[in-house]
Amino acid sequence: MTIRLYQHSRSEALRLTISTLQRLGFTNYFTDALHGMIRTKKELNKSGQIIFFDVHVSANTYGVSLSLISNCFSETTCTFISDTVSEELFLEGLHDLLCIQPPDNPMKLNENDYAMAVGF
Repeated sequence: MTIRLYQHSRSEALRLTISTLQRLGFTNYFTDALHGMIRTKKELNKSGQIIFFDVHVSANTYGVSLSLISNCFSETTCTFISDTVSEELFLEGLHDLLCIQPPDNPMKLNENDYAMAVGF
């Protein structure tokens, strides 16, 4: 999943990403602010599964892009499965932190009304 933020800087996006992941219960085990990489994990004790959640934050001309990769590892079967649920929970948590207000007229958006776009 890719999320584009149009009204935030790269440093703000990194801070919001880390805050959102902590709220979801992920443990941060690698952060490279220079390259915009964040690696986290969350262990589900009862089911014997580990969720790995990686985020790459990159700036471009129009804003900031967050590339999300989430996989669930099963200790019993030793397999990785794509975890879209964590990505959607991250998106909802990030949206709550951003406090995005709806535009006055959704049919006539100006540049200041663009806040976030999501691609699956």
